[in-house]
Amino acid sequence: MAALQLRTGLMRPAVGTRVPQFQFRLARGLSIGPAALKHLWSVASGCEDVTVSREPTNANEERSGHRYSLWAPPHRFDLAIVEDRLRATLEARFPKGGVTLFRLDGVPRAK
Repeated sequence: MAALQLRTGLMRPAVGTRVPQFQFRLARGLSIGPAALKHLWSVASGCEDVTVSREPTNANEERSGHRYSLWAPPHRFDLAIVEDRLRATLEARFPKGGVTLFRLDGVPRAK
């Protein structure tokens, strides 16, 4: 579990703590590099304190050979708005379709 700090009487995640908030896969043959992905995620989230990761998927899956994860500090922004921006940005970058975006269940949704 992430370290917590006590600040003005409230428990908050420690500075630098990031959690995975979205994952996506691209159609076979499509890819995005780490620098471009981090920039895309930073713009969509409106936050510079973000990271990205990529891990291989099973060879028999219909999507690309990688699963991309987008990480940011928890509770930093309205995920529904960020999800819309992120989806629009990914669809603009890959206009022929082939983007499958998931908001991760472990991240609380805005009320």
